[in-house]
Amino acid sequence: MEPHDHPARSNPARRQRGRSTYLIDVENAGELARLMQQDRLLTEALGGLLPEEGISLPETGRVLDLACGPGGWLLELAFCFPRATLIGVDLSPAVVEYATAQARSRGLDNVRFQVMDVMEPLAFEDGSFDLINGRLLWGFMLPAAWPRLLAECRRLLRPGGILRLTEMEEPLSTSPAFERLMALGCQALKRAGQSLSPDGRHLGITPV
Repeated sequence: MEPHDHPARSNPARRQRGRSTYLIDVENAGELARLMQQDRLLTEALGGLLPEEGISLPETGRVLDLACGPGGWLLELAFCFPRATLIGVDLSPAVVEYATAQARSRGLDNVRFQVMDVMEPLAFEDGSFDLINGRLLWGFMLPAAWPRLLAECRRLLRPGGILRLTEMEEPLSTSPAFERLMALGCQALKRAGQSLSPDGRHLGITPV
């Protein structure tokens, strides 16, 4: 499904439509496995799928997962809310196909996955969702795209709906090699124009 064009919201300086700005080849089998493991570990570290106080999803609610990858978080949520409608969107057709196969193999008919670019207007009606979720979007989001995405989420949320974003800075370590790796990664993001940090020393997402 192709998102509707909104010329007033387009930015000619941003990436070519459909071109991935993700740091790693997401369609690599090893990366898909890593993302599934990352989903599991992040959910566990946070204390559950929806551990925050004040977040309650109606039994028949509607959820949108932004840049869902192989769908780990959404698939687990589907087991907990069998009457809800859960939709995951991702830029990669291959990843969407993989997530869809995961849902079918687990007998989950309340979740579906679609190809969409979250840095473009999303092809859903106003007020379509009770909850919009995004986790670790810093890995591909361009700085100028953040305000547009947040505005789009406000459009898509129902009255009283919740936008749930989970982001992070690079981890601290006592390992010189790991610290060097994180520093190089932050510098690479800065040079690629994908950093929110003023000097490229950090990711810069959490202060924003």
